[in-house]
This record gives sequence, structure tokens and C-alpha cells, in this order.
Amino acid sequence: MHPPSQPIADPPSAGKPPFAEPVGLHLRRARLQCGLTLQDISRTTRISVSQLDYLERDRFEDLPGNLYTRGFIRSFAKAVGLDGELAVAHYTSNRRCRSISLFPAQNHVEKKRRGLGIFVACSAFLLLIVVATLAVSHAKPKNAGRLLSFSALTHPGERPPSLA
Repeated sequence: MHPPSQPIADPPSAGKPPFAEPVGLHLRRARLQCGLTLQDISRTTRISVSQLDYLERDRFEDLPGNLYTRGFIRSFAKAVGLDGELAVAHYTSNRRCRSISLFPAQNHVEKKRRGLGIFVACSAFLLLIVVATLAVSHAKPKNAGRLLSFSALTHPGERPPSLA
């Protein structure tokens, strides 16, 4: 047991991330300490240089999506000798804090409405094409019956009689 005069240090896994800086900056510092370039990391992880740069700059909105971003962070961290799971946990905990809002996300509602509008417009266009196709296929020319009767009466090679 520790004497009461000495403070007890928190273990690194006591609910705190091992780094207090943004995850991108931490990955960048680790990469530079290893003497690696973004091209080196790209060759190792098969993640494009531009996406690695977005990670280092914490520009997660420019990456394909949350699932991919977590995978990128995990791979990047392992490539520079860090614990990938801790880096992902740090990213996830920071993202949760930023995504809390007192107002509903209007982008989500607007995207749903926009998607519904596109669906309705495409459906209406498809219906119009079907109706036009049916109308054209069922329409007969005025002389269609007469032409059919003349063609039925003539033999191959004969000229049909004139309509006069």
C-alpha cells in the first residue's frame, strides 16, 4: 500500500486515452518518429497518400465513411508501431462527443426528402413511358384494314388494285 502522502498515478488504461492530442496528430508524430513518409505508410497499408493525409489532418469528413476511417486508423497505427485498437477507441470517443447536438440533424431529413423526390420523379417518368408505349402500340392507321384486305387478296408479284 502507498503512503498517503504520495499520489497514486492512474494506470494508462483507466478510461483515458494514452494520448491527449487529436488522433491524426498522434499518428503523424509517430510516423515522423519512425522516420517514415506518407508514401512508405501507403505502400505498407495500401491506403492512398491523400487519405493518409486526411487522417493526419483529422479531416475525417473527406474519408469514405466511419467504417473505412476506423480501418484506416487501425492500419496506420499498426504501421507506425502503435496499438491500433487504442487509436480507434480514441477516434471513436472523440467522434461521439462531437456528434451530440441539441437540434435534430436536418441534413439527414433533407437527404431522405431528396431521395423520395428522385424516386417519385423516376416512377412518374417510367409510368409516362409505359403509357406512351401502350398508346402507340394500340393505335391503328385509318387505312390499316383496307391495306390488309388488299394485301390478302393479291398474290406474290401482283400489284394491288388502285384505291380510286
